[in-house]
Amino acid sequence: MAFSVGGSSVKLTGVPEALRAITMLGERMSAALVPCCDELGLFMEREIKLRTRVDTGRLRASIGHYTPSDMTSKATQRIRNQAEMAAIYTPPTTSNIRVVVGTRVVYAPVVNYKLGDHMFEQGLQATVKAIPIIVDQYIGAIRV
Repeated sequence: MAFSVGGSSVKLTGVPEALRAITMLGERMSAALVPCCDELGLFMEREIKLRTRVDTGRLRASIGHYTPSDMTSKATQRIRNQAEMAAIYTPPTTSNIRVVVGTRVVYAPVVNYKLGDHMFEQGLQATVKAIPIIVDQYIGAIRV
């Protein structure tokens, strides 16, 4: 690619290659978002479980995480109708990437708040500190 500025001509080389590399990097970043969020969910799940007191083990065992991509296998195992699957599952995009960590055990708020364990808050704080490290691993893995 060549152009002239104030009577001087400049020739740029490698523009098509650079554009291809930028496009490929964008595609790789999008593909890495879901596994990165899944790893962050696993990390937070672990941190919460480490901080959860154990009597019978039911609460600790019930803590889990999921991302929108987890819905694919769950939806396809139980439902065969494509329309019903589409109603349950929306593929992850850069605008709806999220991780949900929690439990359905009804007494979890009592342990977390009333007994003062605050395991969910502490697990979140530990995860927030680890975000740069985990994200950097994925960025390092996709460099062009």
